Amino acid sequence: MMRVNIGLFVIVTVVATATVVGQSSPNRRIARDTRVTIASQLRPDDRHVILEWNGDRPSRFAGPPVGGSQLEWLAKESQIILVVRVERIDPVLIHRDWEWHEREVPAEEANWIVSRVGIRVDEIVKGAEALGSAVGDRLSLKEEGGSAMIRGRLVEAVYPWEMPMAPGKRYLLCGNMFNGRFVNADGYAESSTALLMALRQQGKGPFGTPVPDEMEQWTLDQAAFLMREALK
Repeated sequence: MMRVNIGLFVIVTVVATATVVGQSSPNRRIARDTRVTIASQLRPDDRHVILEWNGDRPSRFAGPPVGGSQLEWLAKESQIILVVRVERIDPVLIHRDWEWHEREVPAEEANWIVSRVGIRVDEIVKGAEALGSAVGDRLSLKEEGGSAMIRGRLVEAVYPWEMPMAPGKRYLLCGNMFNGRFVNADGYAESSTALLMALRQQGKGPFGTPVPDEMEQWTLDQAAFLMREALK
């Protein structure tokens, strides 16, 4: 009887050890490094790798005065304000150096991923003339981060403080024209509760609590209406 118990113990131990050793890392995180390619950082057992941007969080250099309204400030300072729906998102593999010079490259040479976001304009709250487009037109935006298959592994490039766009969702975008293209500066997603959610986190307060965003108290349609009213 004792031999049977010992044998079972040995078999269970060996099987358990082999299972642990054979497990792959389902969501391994690596830091962006402009000196090396993404492919060179992948391991044979990787399935899903999260490539995190390790630079400084961008600061908000402009905003409403203390006690002022974020909505009114965005309405007046943004050149263009749009309500859009995302139709598709395509990854673009790039090589970017420390001076932010970048070019599209094959997967084996990429060290970062950006996304080409196809949107349909549902409403132009402000800046129709500057935009040069009409309701129903389709535009393309560039978004930092994205997901792509590299060497058979899913690689997801992310900014830890930003929420990526998603196909099918509606967004309120505030931005301007740069080199003939619309560039989003402040964006808000329509959440499952219909209230807005900021695409970019504003950081932490003095006690580590999230900095509130006034825009998140309204639905997308309410915010668009209030912005139109603020522009009158």
